Amino acid sequence: YGVVELASRAGNSTGALYCAESPQCAQVPQFVELLGGMLGVETPVLTKVSTTAGDYTAPCQALIDAKVDSYQIAADGPAVVKIAQACYDQGLRSRMVTGDATVRSSFLKVPAMEGMLAAGTADHCFDHIPAALQPSAFLPRALFERFSIEVIATTESRLSAL
Repeated sequence: YGVVELASRAGNSTGALYCAESPQCAQVPQFVELLGGMLGVETPVLTKVSTTAGDYTAPCQALIDAKVDSYQIAADGPAVVKIAQACYDQGLRSRMVTGDATVRSSFLKVPAMEGMLAAGTADHCFDHIPAALQPSAFLPRALFERFSIEVIATTESRLSAL
């Protein structure tokens, strides 16, 4: 939530480049689109990138062409720097947003990271969640209809208090 909330501060559109090597990264598009929808942030660019690629022209150009206000790179620290710098060298000047776990002190020396927004703590996010969920569009039944959810299953016993 924190990264997309920061993206909403930068403007109404964001892009996400996410690592191709990890199954966890494959979940990034779903979360960015869902949270972006809740916060009014469009996500015109959701692109898988290989952290070992030698060239990032296509994903960087996609961010530039979409004129995103911000972008995030879901990958390990060295790959984040490499990809962000490649995009910067190609002319991307959108603001980078990132989670606290990605930030490293070495980022301070990288021109592409200048002005980056980082989710330092989750406290401010939790202050905004209740207000964001107040509209009736976020009631369980409305969410079921919006996302065409027909079944919810659990591995817990029906007697479990969860």
